[in-house]
Amino acid sequence: MNKTQKGAWSTMMGGFLGVSIYVGLYLRMFVTRKMPTTVGAIWVIAGAFLLTGLVLYMNQRKQSSAEVESDERDKIIQKNAVLVAFICVWLLLFIFSFASGIIIGVDGSIPVWLIALVNVGILNIILMIYSVAVLVQYKWRPGNG
Repeated sequence: MNKTQKGAWSTMMGGFLGVSIYVGLYLRMFVTRKMPTTVGAIWVIAGAFLLTGLVLYMNQRKQSSAEVESDERDKIIQKNAVLVAFICVWLLLFIFSFASGIIIGVDGSIPVWLIALVNVGILNIILMIYSVAVLVQYKWRPGNG
């Protein structure tokens, strides 16, 4: 497994952490009607930092001294994955814009902090889409590809 694949798996783990945080935040705010507490936020941030440190440590380790940083195939795979992620950014922003208008209504309003959370959520989803695109391309192009 090369550095690009390790990075993609790390991003997937971080993405799942982010999605779980968002699901917990959504349930707390909109189902139980409670705002997050400071202590809960500190625990989530501490857990995220610990997971980030572990992932960075695992990514820095090389399996062997002959392991290369990247090659032409890695650059092509990354370029294609960025293209897929870029298209998905616009699709998700388009969907959010129209879905919020339909759900809330023409005369409704959205708090500014909620729009910031949605943008960070979309970023999290896009990073996961990028990682999936990288991993799928490595699966379809084994060996010299």
